Amino acid sequence: MIPLDDPNDSRAAGRQRSWRVGHNAVAQGLAKGVSGLCQLVLVPLLLGHLGTDIFGWVMTLFAVTGLIAFADFGVVIVLQQRLAEAWGRRDYTDLRKTHASGANLLTRVGWTLFAVGGVFAWWVGPKILPAPASIDLGTQRAAWLCVAATIATGVATGAGQRLALAIQTSWLPAVWAAAVNVTMLAGAVVAVRTHAGATVFLPLLGLGLVLPGIISGFQITRQLGWKSASDAVSADPTLRTELWREGLRYAPPHLAGAVLQVATAPVIVHFGGWGAGAALAVLLRVFGPITQVHAMLLGPLWPAYAEAMVRHDRAWIARTFRVSLLFTAVGAIALLAVTAALPVILPSLLGNSTVVPVATLAWLVAGWQIATMWQQPLAVLLFGHNRLGRISGRITLIHLLTLVAAVGCGAIWASSGVISALLIGTSCGLVPVLLTESLRTLRAP
Repeated sequence: MIPLDDPNDSRAAGRQRSWRVGHNAVAQGLAKGVSGLCQLVLVPLLLGHLGTDIFGWVMTLFAVTGLIAFADFGVVIVLQQRLAEAWGRRDYTDLRKTHASGANLLTRVGWTLFAVGGVFAWWVGPKILPAPASIDLGTQRAAWLCVAATIATGVATGAGQRLALAIQTSWLPAVWAAAVNVTMLAGAVVAVRTHAGATVFLPLLGLGLVLPGIISGFQITRQLGWKSASDAVSADPTLRTELWREGLRYAPPHLAGAVLQVATAPVIVHFGGWGAGAALAVLLRVFGPITQVHAMLLGPLWPAYAEAMVRHDRAWIARTFRVSLLFTAVGAIALLAVTAALPVILPSLLGNSTVVPVATLAWLVAGWQIATMWQQPLAVLLFGHNRLGRISGRITLIHLLTLVAAVGCGAIWASSGVISALLIGTSCGLVPVLLTESLRTLRAP
């Protein structure tokens, strides 16, 4: 399962690196497609069981778990880079020490997040996002605690998944994600048939996020012969401090992106009601198989770029970057085709449900998702070259201005205004900045 090659043979290493990227991309794409279909089937199942308002509330709460990708204060970015560079050198001692130190640090961050999140869930959450009238305060607090636990667990156990990406076996978490999502869907069917309450579905959705990383991390460390993250090579306090300090460079754009992502659904609900929140959830899950497969196809490139940079294989980097742009163009065309087919897809999926997004909102969400897809190959290139920190200030400013614009436009044009602001902020702000820095990176000696 663990790929090996000769780090001194650049031509052979390039061929094997390309093979690993392709293998990981195809396996991840197929596995993520299964996960996306499970999420899609879940929409009519939960919508019919919970009703429009409670479905919108559950999916809006679940959107908050997107903080998993950002709540580590930038530590994961630095950890991923350090692991990928150690793997590129085939320095297994450094690889293990870095993983152990990162796992120790992320565990501490996770516990801290749970403590803070628990207080937030108990006292603040129910006030800033009031639930439908049929949901009592105790149920709201339990739901928010579930969200806090999901975020904290995802952050605390993130080192194993980063190790899988660094050594270019990223197909493994994707396969486990597919298996967990199929199991989650079966659990949701049972919960619906037993007339379970709304809060039962949040733990199910949360497990779909965190279990794949936990299982794959455990499997890979055993495959590498590590009995535990700290066996024989304990976490290095000095390295742990370095990871934390370097991570803080990425914390402002990381946290600003987290606030923007998490705030999107609540802002839409605030200005458009639970029906608008449910419509957004439906659209994101209809588009999900394409956007998630696209993200998974690009996922293996970050560590591959880092390895190629360590080995000074710039020709491979340039060639692979062009291919990643081609994949993105194909994904954008596919998303446009799905959007055009929504008048056929949504009635087949939702039946006579009242949660049928209007055409304007559907095309705006599609445009926003396509702009997000175009930023990904650019960001992956910069991550792999450890150059994203150069533009962190500009990225932070763009995120914050986009959030302010989303609130302002939402007050005028409701949910369509919110999505319009996100579309403009991504396509006219974030993408040009990332593109400019990516071109500089490719031209750098």
